[in-house]
Amino acid sequence: MEKKQHAFIRKCDFEFHHGAQPHFDTCIFYRFTDFAKLTGLYNGLVGTGDIRTDSITGMNASESKNGFIVFSLSSAGLLSGNLSIEGQTSPLTGNFSSNKTISVSITRTNKTAAIATLQLIAALPGEIFGNVTVSGNTLPFRALRAAYTTNGTAHALANRSYTLVLPPPDGVLAGHGYATLTTQGNGSALVTGRLATGDAISASAGFVDSGDGNWVLPIYSTGNSVLTGEMVIPKTLLRGAAEMSGTMEWLRKPTVASSPLSSGFLKRSNISGAGYSIETGSSLLSGNSTTANFTLTIDRQKQALALVLTQKGIWPANNTPSFVQPVSSGLVITFSSATGNFTGSFNRTINGAQVPTQFQGVMFGKSVSTGNAQPMLRGAGYFISGNQTVPVEITVP
Repeated sequence: MEKKQHAFIRKCDFEFHHGAQPHFDTCIFYRFTDFAKLTGLYNGLVGTGDIRTDSITGMNASESKNGFIVFSLSSAGLLSGNLSIEGQTSPLTGNFSSNKTISVSITRTNKTAAIATLQLIAALPGEIFGNVTVSGNTLPFRALRAAYTTNGTAHALANRSYTLVLPPPDGVLAGHGYATLTTQGNGSALVTGRLATGDAISASAGFVDSGDGNWVLPIYSTGNSVLTGEMVIPKTLLRGAAEMSGTMEWLRKPTVASSPLSSGFLKRSNISGAGYSIETGSSLLSGNSTTANFTLTIDRQKQALALVLTQKGIWPANNTPSFVQPVSSGLVITFSSATGNFTGSFNRTINGAQVPTQFQGVMFGKSVSTGNAQPMLRGAGYFISGNQTVPVEITVP
């Protein structure tokens, strides 16, 4: 059939080019769906985001009601991607019909198949929405096309690095988790870090243009903790506003009774962040070649230590921090300019013996509020002690 450059083709044209006698009074018009302008990666969160109870039953149910979905759409309307929910990732494929709908059965290991009913929105920048039925729960989702560039120019958020502080849920823990977020030239992002429970997190997705003046990154990470939510970067940063912020739903799964935090929890937590860049020849804290002062505080809320550990220090241009007060606790700290991470140790007295204790965290390119009535921080981290974690905070005068 001859290729047409317009959106419509008539059945009588098809007959004519194949030698048949057309009947012009019965010509039927078909419409081509313009998938080409909608090609790309779509990502979004699945589920209700419902957090109603801290019971074990509620926590187990929550894992089946929150997930992540990612699609790749071709110019021919071919859809391929993955559904991540209930601790596993399952592939899905299919072809959109001319009316931009599709129903897909997603095979899952040792679980009932998930049924996804999808609708593609033709209006730019592109959207796929619908429902996914998982373990008897019919869950809504909305996936937006990731803001990848198509003309080879760098995305607005290209090649940046952010550091994030992940405060504990109110009333659950005292320590701060942390993470690093890096963006690629096309607007995709990778988040890696550790929560205050010590659980590692890792998530990747593409930033989407939310249409309300923000870039939005959907985040979904599984493991001993399930973290789901969105990070937001305003396109125009207002004075006093966070460079990056978001609200996460945090499920810590119940575990064996002998492990820390064995009962688990299900809470919401606010996340804040700021841009970070490698500093060479100037102090991270002062922004120039002079030495800046800082205060390192461990266990401000006195949940694990008998006394709060507070040490004054200096942060010189070579970014090798040191303490200026006499250190009786054996406190040491090491900072990496390349990653923004810091590590250290100190001695605690337990049953009359000195016990070395490790701590870790991340530094920010500017002061950041944790959003939980904590002071403005330049660095945040934690150490784990039994069933508790306690904050490690670095502040500047």
